[in-house]
Amino acid sequence: MAAAVISVLVIALVTVGVAGFNSLKGDVRNLKSDMREMGTMLGRQIEMLKLDSKARLREDIKDLKADNRSLNDKLDRLLEGFLASRT
Repeated sequence: MAAAVISVLVIALVTVGVAGFNSLKGDVRNLKSDMREMGTMLGRQIEMLKLDSKARLREDIKDLKADNRSLNDKLDRLLEGFLASRT
């Protein structure tokens, strides 16, 4: 009688252990899937930030080149005026 009860208890414990392990395995699988999705989303956000940064940098460079041309023109006029006044 005691052996039968012990056998039933052992079988019940093994069944609960297997069910718990399978549940844990499912949780790990879900976590891996969530992490993959998050990695993909973060990758897309990084790419968008890189593209936005490149666009802003191009605009800044364009503005700086325009400022440089303007300053060069002013310096050319000053130099021409200075040279004209010396002759």
